[in-house]
Amino acid sequence: MSAAAPSPSRVSTGAIVASIAIVAASALLFIALWLALPSTTSHYLGLATIGIVSLVFALVCFFGRAFTRAGSVLQALSWGYAGFGFVLLIGSLIVGAPAIGAVLEFVGLFLVAVLIGVVAVLAVWRRNADQMTQARETRREAWRASTPRSAFDYTTARPNVPASPPASSEGSPPTAPPGASQ
Repeated sequence: MSAAAPSPSRVSTGAIVASIAIVAASALLFIALWLALPSTTSHYLGLATIGIVSLVFALVCFFGRAFTRAGSVLQALSWGYAGFGFVLLIGSLIVGAPAIGAVLEFVGLFLVAVLIGVVAVLAVWRRNADQMTQARETRREAWRASTPRSAFDYTTARPNVPASPPASSEGSPPTAPPGASQ
């Protein structure tokens, strides 16, 4: 008898520690990006750069789910990075509008809105895929719990053939066709 598999909803402490280390390292990288720009007028460019790097981290965390058992931790990190990146991009475009111009602001906001729409569509697609997987697993477990039919049963071998008609309820045998010897 095999041991029961651990519940997929449980998260190990190692995954939590690793996610904290990833967040701390990315915070240090964001601070280094912020301080790397020399003048105070280019801080909007620094915020936009941090927003773009944050969106790249979100993609890495999202696709990193395929390589680890702690997929829920990386999914939470990807949502956090995506939200942080979008907020920084929108904020740097709106607040830094006098420095970049109105046309670039509207083009940038349009591109960010399109990106948010793409992320929303992909999130809905992923949710539907997860629901289909759960439904498939439920059907599979029900099939595993059912008793198998015998392969020697005629309806098992040919499920589309109708069942034979019931035997006559009369006690006498059927009559022979005309011209047959009795």
